Amino acid sequence: MAENLLNENSNTKWIQFSSDFVFGPEFNAPILELAPKSPISVYGKQKSLLEDELLEHSSNAHIFRISALTTTTANGKTFLEKVIDKK
Repeated sequence: MAENLLNENSNTKWIQFSSDFVFGPEFNAPILELAPKSPISVYGKQKSLLEDELLEHSSNAHIFRISALTTTTANGKTFLEKVIDKK
């Protein structure tokens, strides 16, 4: 199915908000973009698989690995709340 959706002939741009959960617990921030993935949770494994599919089948895929997308960070705000505050 991914092959059909991510057809190289398509001009569709794909944006995937992924997670630092694709890395194992041995990594501390900041994590380099090309660091090896080693997810330990089902959530991390699913994010990792989706990243792989997107990159394999489309040159128009953009992946953003964001920590604390919906969980509260040390300053008490989520990533989305920080973005909204910047406006």
